[in-house]
Amino acid sequence: MKVLMIAPDIFMIDRRIILEAESLIKFGHTVTLLSGFECKKEEHYIERGINIHRYVYDWDDYRLKIIRKFLPDKNIIRYLINRGFIIFANRFLTLSPFERFIFEKASQFEFDIIHCHDLPVLKPAIVLSALRNVPLIYDAHEIYPSQKVLPLRLRIRSYLNEKLYVKYADYVITVNEFIADIMRKRYGISDIGVIMNCAKSDNGFDPNSYRGLLREKLKLKKDDRIVLFQGWISQERNLDAIVRAFKYVGEKIKLVIIGYGPYEERLREIVKKERLKRRVFFFGSVPSDEILKYTSGADIGIIPYEPIDENHLYCSPNKFFEFIISGVPVISNDLPFFKKMNEKYGVGVTADMKRPLELAKVLKSIIDDEIRLGALRENALKAASELNWDVEEKKLFEIYNKVLELHKEKSGMKRRRFFYLPFFAMLGTYLACKGGPEIELTPNQNSYKVGDEVEIMVRYLPPSQPEVEFWVKRNPEDWVKVREYSKNPVIKYKFTQAGDYAFEVHIKDGKSPQGFRALWKGVYTVTF
Repeated sequence: MKVLMIAPDIFMIDRRIILEAESLIKFGHTVTLLSGFECKKEEHYIERGINIHRYVYDWDDYRLKIIRKFLPDKNIIRYLINRGFIIFANRFLTLSPFERFIFEKASQFEFDIIHCHDLPVLKPAIVLSALRNVPLIYDAHEIYPSQKVLPLRLRIRSYLNEKLYVKYADYVITVNEFIADIMRKRYGISDIGVIMNCAKSDNGFDPNSYRGLLREKLKLKKDDRIVLFQGWISQERNLDAIVRAFKYVGEKIKLVIIGYGPYEERLREIVKKERLKRRVFFFGSVPSDEILKYTSGADIGIIPYEPIDENHLYCSPNKFFEFIISGVPVISNDLPFFKKMNEKYGVGVTADMKRPLELAKVLKSIIDDEIRLGALRENALKAASELNWDVEEKKLFEIYNKVLELHKEKSGMKRRRFFYLPFFAMLGTYLACKGGPEIELTPNQNSYKVGDEVEIMVRYLPPSQPEVEFWVKRNPEDWVKVREYSKNPVIKYKFTQAGDYAFEVHIKDGKSPQGFRALWKGVYTVTF
């Protein structure tokens, strides 16, 4: 089975996505992951068996490009049309220009099921699954519309979009029961699966083998105690209060921060001002396949999230499970998920993270009590037998089997259900297919050098996604077929000789006498 995963991650790809993809590959499926559509550079590579593609959005819209062909060469008119169309598309069409860009990139691949990660990519995934008539899994990593960092208008729009479109997914999964309950009540979905963000340890991984690794790297003493934060360093994570707490803990207790982010400079200023250079250490980023080794070197893991919004209130972050599988107790705010884990497994304690002095007292009380600290560590190791990826992996396979069976029973319903969308949603889909297919070269220029490589793409294909065949001609040679018929509308072509080149694409068409429709593009000059 061919799985297409779509995710908005433009920096580091979420560990959850990688683990799900690896599990599917382990059981014989192929996984293509489109992750990030606003990256700094376009990349295509294979990692851990996953075909990964990352893109750079050009902040344009192909529908607008078609309109501009018919506009007079006057800047003011072009500006007004551009501005008006973008406003209209964002507010009224099913797919905004950015979502249409995601749709176009995803359309280049063949797949049997779509696994969509988070709300920003849900709509293009829905349209694509409807047009191809394949099942769609919506994986909500968080309560996206509840993020306080988003402007109010965007939060409202996100809530309305999720409420309207989530019902078009064949199945919805999320990260914990608290968020699942909220989505059931909020969106009227009875069956929501839970796949927790558990960590995966390599076979034979023994946390005790790496207890001294952090001390060794930081040149700390054997009897120093380490409190570890790991993850994205941002303002809303309350890290300034955590740093200030280390004024009161004594010389033997150290804070180590693994990760990076925009708030790091501010934390360094606090460290300098409070004279905490011997107590607070910035370790930088660590490769994902090595993080558990470094995590195992901590005595306590700290998760300082404050309940600033629903998303933080009901969070169950990756780092919690990394601490557990490494046998590291956790200190956190008294949030619902952590409270439930502490009651069930006894793996940590809670404290008021906003008050540095109180946090320091709690930290000292745990670290000074070796018996208590040892018991918490043992409880974490025991909990790891349940809170690990091997358990969640089985749930993932059950969900995939369930979705595929449901899709067989309802074959054809998704395409019909798609056309119940509002009028402007239909208009957006109609406009997405008008204008006719075209051949586009990237980079698009009049001349190239020998050795240059171009991407040749057939754009604006009809929703049925017909198969296409690629041909190339270098004067005075005859046409040469470079790829047989396939539903993938993209190929890479490298110029190996100088000359004038032209390209032709055959699009299967049962209406044409020859059985296909031909598109031609050229002439391009290639020099040494």
